[in-house]
Amino acid sequence: MIQAFLLSAALFTGPAQPAQPLAGPEVVTRGPRQTLVSRDFNNRLRRPETTPEVAALELLDLPPAIRAAADEVVAARTAAIDRFVSENLLLLGEIDTASKAGRKLEAAALLLKAVQALAPALEGGPLAERIARALPPEHAAKYRAICDEYWNAAIDEALATARADGQVQTGWQAGLGERLRHFGEEIARSYERQAAAGTLFIDFLLAGLDLTPEQRGIIRDLKIDMLERTGMRPSEQDQGRLALGILAYLNPAQRRIVLDRIAGL
Repeated sequence: MIQAFLLSAALFTGPAQPAQPLAGPEVVTRGPRQTLVSRDFNNRLRRPETTPEVAALELLDLPPAIRAAADEVVAARTAAIDRFVSENLLLLGEIDTASKAGRKLEAAALLLKAVQALAPALEGGPLAERIARALPPEHAAKYRAICDEYWNAAIDEALATARADGQVQTGWQAGLGERLRHFGEEIARSYERQAAAGTLFIDFLLAGLDLTPEQRGIIRDLKIDMLERTGMRPSEQDQGRLALGILAYLNPAQRRIVLDRIAGL
């Protein structure tokens, strides 16, 4: 499903760059120079296992209060991505189906719809700038320099790979492709995190329902209660009991949709 999202995104960025092998730590340890740029044994740029923006933040030795302010920005972004994934499972599934069937125009249209749904997660501008604005000027300058160096290296490598493959690609395309790659990985991590927490099953059942704010609040509280009771490791029985509990707060039309989805599993 997430791979299909990335494949569809490639329609707007030109040929996709090959995935880079992971080797060794994701960043260079602190030393005389703080940098995210390191190379594997094949002289390929190592991609951080988290977003470059968060990885760059880890390299700064920040006072607790300043780090807390930056972490709030990251947490808000994470929550927005989680919300997009949980509320758009059906859309992601449609993108997956269209991409696997080779229906590029349909996949592109669905991708545009997904981008619109992502708008809340992108409010406030690029994540790096949102984090930088939460930092004092001297730390913000170091942070921006670390991020800029990484993205310049990633774009240079993408352009070199394209040239070696006989492809024509602009710096803008390469940059967008790299950012889409990381953004897609961010969505994939959210999906995996929520799947491990056992909440995506409920989100699938409720996807597309016109829930009222009151219903959303009740369902959120029921999810939190389940996660707290199970130590973030709910069983299938726990999830089933949660689904039954939620049914009581749905109207008849909503309840029929959910029951039909359960019957189709």
